[in-house]
Order: sequence, then C-alpha cells, then structure tokens
Amino acid sequence: MSILTKSTAVLGTVGIVAALAVTAPAAASATTAHGSWAQGHFLSGSIAGLSLDSIVGLTPAEVWNNGSQGTQEKVDPLAVSLLGSQAINVGAVRVSPDSVLHSTTVGGALSQYAMADKTGATMGASGTIGNGGAIGPNASNPNGALTLYLDRLIGSRFDAVITDLALKIQAIAANIHGNHHSVDGGYYIDGLTLSFTSPALAGISASVTKAIAAADAKLASLGGAHGDLAVALNAILVAANPALKLGANATVSISLEHNLKAVIAGLLSRTWGGAGVSFNVTTGKVTVDLNALVGGTLNNRPVNSELLTPATVHAIIATVASNVVSLAHQVIARVDVALNNLKLDVDVDLAVLTDQAPIVGQSCQYEDSHGNILSEVLGKLLGHLVCTPTSTLLPKLKTSVAVDVHGTVAQILSGQAPATAAARVLGIPVSLSASHIATSLGAVLKAKIFGIGGILSGIRSSCDGPLLDQANAGLLGSAGIEGVLSGILSLKVNVRDTNAGSGWGPVATNTVFSQTAMRVAAAPGTGSSGLTSVNLASASVAPTMTGNGPGVIGDPGTFGGPGTIGDPGTTETIPTGEVGGESTVQGSLAYTGVAIGSAIALLIALLITGAWLARKGYRRNHPTLEL
Repeated sequence: MSILTKSTAVLGTVGIVAALAVTAPAAASATTAHGSWAQGHFLSGSIAGLSLDSIVGLTPAEVWNNGSQGTQEKVDPLAVSLLGSQAINVGAVRVSPDSVLHSTTVGGALSQYAMADKTGATMGASGTIGNGGAIGPNASNPNGALTLYLDRLIGSRFDAVITDLALKIQAIAANIHGNHHSVDGGYYIDGLTLSFTSPALAGISASVTKAIAAADAKLASLGGAHGDLAVALNAILVAANPALKLGANATVSISLEHNLKAVIAGLLSRTWGGAGVSFNVTTGKVTVDLNALVGGTLNNRPVNSELLTPATVHAIIATVASNVVSLAHQVIARVDVALNNLKLDVDVDLAVLTDQAPIVGQSCQYEDSHGNILSEVLGKLLGHLVCTPTSTLLPKLKTSVAVDVHGTVAQILSGQAPATAAARVLGIPVSLSASHIATSLGAVLKAKIFGIGGILSGIRSSCDGPLLDQANAGLLGSAGIEGVLSGILSLKVNVRDTNAGSGWGPVATNTVFSQTAMRVAAAPGTGSSGLTSVNLASASVAPTMTGNGPGVIGDPGTFGGPGTIGDPGTTETIPTGEVGGESTVQGSLAYTGVAIGSAIALLIALLITGAWLARKGYRRNHPTLEL
C-alpha cells in the first residue's frame, strides 16, 4: 500500500470507524535475529456495532529494522486508506462521511513518525508533533480544533437526556522512545473540551417563558376600561354618589405598563456556569473545559488517569444544578423589582349636563278696546286687564368626575404617588378623596401582584424548585447525564500498555511498548456486541525483536497490514501494532476485552472528508487537516 507522496495534501472529515483483523506473531523458532520496530498511529482502537459500510482505515507510520540495516525512518502526514484497499489519493478522491455523521469538523496539523535503528534505538510519535516526533506546546502549529463526535459510541438509548456529545481537542500528541535497556514516553494535550446538549436544560427556558407569559397576561387584566383597577375605582365613585358611575359617558384610561419577558430575556440568553462548566438554558448546550475542571493541567498526569472520575462528574452536575437554582432566584428577583417599578397611569373623566325645569308664569297689562296698552290708573277706569303665560329657561346642571393617579406600583403602595380627584353632582361639589382612591387602587395592586396566589407568587411557584427538578430529571441517576458520564463514557490520558500486560516493565525481547495520549471508551448498549474504544495519538516501539519464521513480506517501506513490513526475502515478523486497546479500563468502566496478540485487533479511524489544499513550501510532514 503506498503512502501519500505530495506535500500539498490536506486531510478531510473525521469520524469513528474501522475494523481490521490482524494476525498474532508466529511462534518462536530456533533461528533468532534481533531487530527493532516503531510505529506512530494517530487514530486506532476497537469498535462494535457499527456498519462496515462506513469503515475507513488510517495507515500508520511504521518501520522495521532487521538488525543489520541503517536507521529506518518514516515521516508521514496522515495517509488515508479504505479498509482492504490501496491507499487513496485524497487529492483526487473524496471520502465523505456526511451521511453518517451529518457534520464537518476542522482539525489541526497532524503527522505520524517512526524510527528504528539496528542498535535498538527506537522512536514513535503521532499527533500535532514537531520535527523528529517532538511533542509539546511549541512542537506544532495546529490551525483549528479536532472534534470527535461520540453519539455513535453511546448509542441512541440516551437521546432523551443527552445529544450532540462531542470531544474537541486543540492539540494532542504522544511519543515513545527506547533502546535495549529502557523505554520512556510522553504526551501533550491542549484545549480539551467535552460538549453535549441536554434537552432538560433546553426546556428550562420554555418553562420560564411560559410562567412569564402568564404573569404578563394577569398584568394586562388589571388595566383597561373594564379591568380590575377600573372596577375598583368605579366602586369608590358610586359609593360617593351613584350619579358618578363610570358609564358610557365616561372616558376611562387606566394603563399598567409591563413587559416582563424583556426583563428576564438576558437571563435566558446568557452563558451560565463556572469552574470549567458553561451552559445555556435556551439551547441546552453544555461545554466542559476539562483542563480547568481537573485542576488546571491535562499533562504530566499519572499513568492511565481517568478524567471522568466520580468527583469530576459530580462537579459538572453540581455546577449546572447550582446555576439553575441561581437562575430561578434571579428570575424571581428581577420580576419582583420590575413589578414594583411598573408605571400606573389613571386618567378618568366624566362630564354630564342635566337640564333644569323652566320657570313658568304670566305677564298682565291693561288695554283699551283697541288693544292699546293703558296705564294702570287709566286701565282700571277705561280698559280691562289682559294676561299671557311666560316660561324662563335655567342653565344646565353639570355632573363631573376628574381622577388622575400617576406613579409606580411602589409609590402607590407607599402612598407617595401623585393623585388628584374632584367631583360634582348637578353642579354641587361632592367630597372625593384622592388619597382614598390611591389607597384603594394600591390594595388591588398589592393583592393581585404580591398577595397569596398573586403574580409574583405564581412566578415563584413555577421557578423556585420546579426548574431544579426539571434539570435534575435529565442530570441525575443512571439514566441521566450523570449515568452517561460516570458509567458509560471513559476519557483516559497518559495510557501506557505492553503486549505482556498493563504498565511498563523491563525491556524484554519481543515486548511492545505503547504510549497513548488519550483513550476514549464507551460501554456497549443493549444489543451491542462489545465495548468501543478509540485511541488518539498513539506511538509504539519494540527495541528488541526476534525473527521466528517467514513473515508476510512487502516492498521496503510499504504498508501491508500490521505485522507485515520487512525487506524482500527477510524472515522477520514485526509486532502486531498497537497494544492494550482492549485492556481493562479502571474507574468509569469495567470490562474485559480480547488481547490483541491472541485474537483480532479492530483498527478504528476517522472518516475523511475534504481535499488536500495546496500550500507551496509547507513541510511534508505537517499538512493542514480538515476533518
């Protein structure tokens, strides 16, 4: 199988796939030839329950020295091959996993390195490495984070409590070096975040919004010409005089400005969290900065360190829960303040004119027989008295009311709101107290807003307790996020294995030593055939190897499958590649797998998408990887 030979290559989309059976080393023979072997393998592991249709293999950088050759070295950008086929030229062929992962991920500059000398000096490295397999913060220049989507690892049985589970890594690398006397290795990880979506957390925003909408509706019912405040005011006026009833002739304007939704909008859109955990209650997206959560460093941790320990998971759950409680309290506090600051404007006017009955009488005068008006003296002697009826109109009588109250709810409840009131009935002044009116309106506001069963009480009963219960339903228990992170998923760093067992011991003949920066493992779901594990940035060496029969020989430097590299005509068989991928995981998971030297090794790789981007002069061993 040929490797990529162009420096203009860029590797595309990465997903979890692969399964390749390999053979164990042949039995020892009487003829012994000492050699050395090294390998750099960025992505490997075992996977159960995935369709073979989505499998893509990732070719490792691998060298074998039969003990009489010069230094054998391979410096490779990641070469991609479909399982069981020759390596593909991704500059001409696109391998798209979009139908499987429904996503695209961006990765940094990744390489694999292997070196084996006839003296037994060996070195392997993979990941964001520098020249000669060097690792560390300045060893490479990644242009973006690599994201590994984990939903397919845990299956669909937890979709109700957790989705979009992903691991984002800014830089990751591992190397190992050894000789006949000793072996040592190291790893480097930077920018490691775990993210997921919680439907329970996403529902919190909807719950708060529903409670706020109900409160806004109740506030709306207080104002208006027929609202609770208008009814209360009309009762006060009628009690003063029935003629002051606010009927069709009255102009009633009572408004209580409110928009509680705007008051709490910032709480629902903001990022909550602390101590390395952040989340949003509208989207339900949770992001965990594992570096911050485990104490400030992912590097130099003890061998086989589990990141998702019970203490770590508890810290995630506790941080989310405490923030949900804080959210509830802040919603209540903001609504309380907003309710007190609501502006009440009362403008009521009534003006009715009532006609008075006219004054009815008569006008009399003396007239002669010709109708001439005579004086009273002459009239009495010479004429007669003539009288005609008269009617005198009086001005209309006015019945009126003018009530004005303006101020915040808090001012009204404290008696400090400006208020005026005046009334007349048929022009006669009626005693009407503005203070009494303001106090009566305040009593209505207090009962409806702050009383038992009032608006604020409804907000409190909807948020203080129920929001945490809603969050806990998705967080706690074996069927919640706690169960997934504690019992289903495992993230180990600084993983060291040998084909002779866990840990590193003396450098014995035919012993393979492996250093892995991080191992991601997930327990199988119902109906699954086994545990899934993914090794990110692994390197292996075997300083002292013996030939024990003909191996499967390929062309020099050509990858022919684990255990199949050598020069034409040689009889050496190299180690079976990565080891310990199926060893027992301590802490979060407990399972027993199949030893790689005695049965089948399942190789897992990233699904590749994208194309090699030409970059003139860019180092051949550091392409830009677009995952």
